[in-house]
Amino acid sequence: MTNRGLVGILLVAAIIILFLVLYLFYPRVLPFLGPEKPKELAVKSQATLEPKEKPGEKPAPSPQEQPQPAPTPPQPGAPAEKPVTKPEPTPPAPAKEAELAPLQPKEEYGLLAGSYRNYAGASKMMEKLKKQGQETFIRRHRGKYQVWVGPFPTRKEAEEAAKSLKTKSKISLKIEKIVTPVPK
Repeated sequence: MTNRGLVGILLVAAIIILFLVLYLFYPRVLPFLGPEKPKELAVKSQATLEPKEKPGEKPAPSPQEQPQPAPTPPQPGAPAEKPVTKPEPTPPAPAKEAELAPLQPKEEYGLLAGSYRNYAGASKMMEKLKKQGQETFIRRHRGKYQVWVGPFPTRKEAEEAAKSLKTKSKISLKIEKIVTPVPK
């Protein structure tokens, strides 16, 4: 066996041992490899929530079990009383679930300030624009790092920002739509 093959085998063995040590001694480091533990819910039963009775005391009757006074028979010669009827409580209407409209991608406008092959160049441009008080970000697109200014809610605001940046820093900017995707 060559030295390269031996080094490769030793490297793979070291990585396997490292994963085993991390898995056994630090299960939170590699949670995706460990067995799933069921989440325990702390639910108290009604028996534990009610106060316990003391020996020798009678339990207080619940409001539903309390005796109702017996109706007195009508006396002769007295005007007849109308029996008092309680209106039956209406059952609560089923709660309608508020249907949410599906999320739509957000379309705003941004200013493309430059496109660079390496991140260092894009970072320098971004810092230059940040010093002028602009919101900036870098987005990787087709292998290049694009420096963007914005986002702006309307095209008019983007045009105004482009004019002010062109006079301040003499950078030509391209106004484009920025579509913010919706999380799934």
